[in-house]
Amino acid sequence: MDRRPGCFTIGLLLLAWQPAPRRDTFVKRRRGPAMVRESGKVLPGEQRLYLSLDEMGATVNVAEGTDKAGKGGPFPVSAASLRRTLQEGVFLPILSTVQPARRQQALRLLLGIVVRLMAEERGLVPSVLRGDAPPAENRILAALDEIGIGPPPEGLPRLAERAAALLIRLPVGQAEADPRLPGDLYAALAEERHSRGSYYTPPDLAGEVARRTLVPLLDGANTAAPSPLYVLDPAMGGGHFLIAAGEVIAAWLCDHAGLTPSEARRRALGCLHGTDRDPLAVELAALSLWLWAGAPGMRSDALSARLRCGDALLDDALFEGLPDRFDAVIGNPPFASVFTRARGERDGYRAALKARYRTTRGSFDLAVPFVERAVGLCRSGGRCGLVLPNKLLAADYARTLRRWLGERVIVEAILDYSEQRAFEADVYPVACIFRKERPEADHPLSVYRMEGSIPGPVLLRRGRQADLRDMPGEVWSGPLAPDWDMLRRYLEGTIPLGETATLSAGLTVAEAYALRPAVADAPPDGLPPRTFRLVTTGLIRRHRTRWGEVPARYLGRTYLRPVVPADALSPRRREQAASRKIIIAGLGKRLRAFVDEGEAQASVATTIITAPVWPAGALCALLNSRLASRLYRALFGGLALSGGYLRSGRRELSLFPLPDLPDDDPRLRRLDELAGQVMAATGAAEAELEAEIEALVEALYAPAGPLPSGEA
Repeated sequence: MDRRPGCFTIGLLLLAWQPAPRRDTFVKRRRGPAMVRESGKVLPGEQRLYLSLDEMGATVNVAEGTDKAGKGGPFPVSAASLRRTLQEGVFLPILSTVQPARRQQALRLLLGIVVRLMAEERGLVPSVLRGDAPPAENRILAALDEIGIGPPPEGLPRLAERAAALLIRLPVGQAEADPRLPGDLYAALAEERHSRGSYYTPPDLAGEVARRTLVPLLDGANTAAPSPLYVLDPAMGGGHFLIAAGEVIAAWLCDHAGLTPSEARRRALGCLHGTDRDPLAVELAALSLWLWAGAPGMRSDALSARLRCGDALLDDALFEGLPDRFDAVIGNPPFASVFTRARGERDGYRAALKARYRTTRGSFDLAVPFVERAVGLCRSGGRCGLVLPNKLLAADYARTLRRWLGERVIVEAILDYSEQRAFEADVYPVACIFRKERPEADHPLSVYRMEGSIPGPVLLRRGRQADLRDMPGEVWSGPLAPDWDMLRRYLEGTIPLGETATLSAGLTVAEAYALRPAVADAPPDGLPPRTFRLVTTGLIRRHRTRWGEVPARYLGRTYLRPVVPADALSPRRREQAASRKIIIAGLGKRLRAFVDEGEAQASVATTIITAPVWPAGALCALLNSRLASRLYRALFGGLALSGGYLRSGRRELSLFPLPDLPDDDPRLRRLDELAGQVMAATGAAEAELEAEIEALVEALYAPAGPLPSGEA
């Protein structure tokens, strides 16, 4: 194979031509590089890409308005379908054949071709790539160099002429050449950005945040000023939020300054500033903005002074020559634990962040220092619009951040996108709109939620800043609960559960593995001497456990009656297992707890309550109630996993609001009696007891009015 310097054809990477594939060949799509199989066998790289190209040929035909037989059409191509065609039918097969060390550069070349095609269709540069035959290699390289994408490094394999022809035929213009397309593709395919917590942001979400952040500022802006606003995205990626901000500003200039759309876009460019630590992201952001607002003769590097490469969290020199403070800071900070980010960083990265930012505590998410940085870069009276993981509203590591924000900004709006799967990741986002002004309790707060197919977020409630104050654990997630106006009244006159009992976590992972050799199945006739039942979270039901009734999984093994010898436990665990206690499941759609009479050791992902001031049965009954689960979900639902499964940890349960009652309240004795009865009840009798428990629990909290119906 010829690997001489300069021996490249930019297009789809093909290592060698192969005979035509058999008809039983198929392409199996998955996230990550495409896997191609023939008769159940994974093929080597050369054939793998060739077969993908063969399938892509049909995709291109359909996109151009013909079916596989060359008939029919036209078939409209949306921006989303074009992105999928490029991502799955072109880019993934290419990148799967490239050595990892060269993958980033190969991606850069492919994106360069897409940008060049879009620029030609917009008339920003002469038409070079379009034509009846693929252009010569040197013309392709020159065309890419003209827009700032230089030649590839030595060592990349020669690319196939047919592959280049297929890519150049893709009908980019049929999707209205959305300038966000290159950034979309990069966000979806750049694996190293995913490891740093950076993901593709849907345009609708970016546009909503930009409008809510910028429109109030534009109301008082000067139409004659060269730059009516200064806007920054400190983690801009491919420039989605900057384009969204530019569209808001350009629309305002059209309405208030009488500019044409093209004039307004070029004026809006002067308002936009951005930073990113990824050099290719900075290149793509500049090219995307050029596609969005450029004019013939305008250089693609015209924005290089305002779009800079560096770490916005630690590099102060990055902002030299830019405005001292910005009118607005917008964006989507990385969603990743600092430990995840630190693995790929120089030594001391985490320590440097903790030394600089007052809000960084524990295993903080990188969004924490980004929020502090964004507020710091914003002028007094300015605004921030940030897309954040919803766990920042409730997580303990973000408690200091919430307190810090509560002293410095007015939280004007929270937009809940957590149930819409806005990102192609296991992340549940909310958008927060801040105004940098010292808040008062009566400043308004609006909460919105995305619901079903309704376009745009729907108003859930109008409240006040006071709704974010005096909450257990200083959480902010309560107002996002649909029935929060009622539930909040149940918090009056309560104290944290942790002040009335001792809460401990179940086995640690290390303890669980150390005990694994000692775990055994007990005989059906009873517990062996000096052993304890081993209760996993999956065995726990409300008021009871199914130990011995259903199989239990423990570290990859299955048991019906798992027990652990007392001698295998540490003295502390042995004393804990032998004590009367409440054991609470660590995961579920509602709280589940039962009273153990000193016969069980709680496994991992459980919480243990000992020495409660309340009778154990009464406390267990309250925790199992519908009201308790609704309160818990309202306060800590931001920590839930996929499917709405609540994580019930020691920290959250310690903060759970318990009615502040005297120890001798007769209702507690009655609740304790009911708890004992419901453990053995079934059918109608159980339902009657449950109903009495629910009514009594609501009475203990004593708000005005009944609890509305709804899921726990």
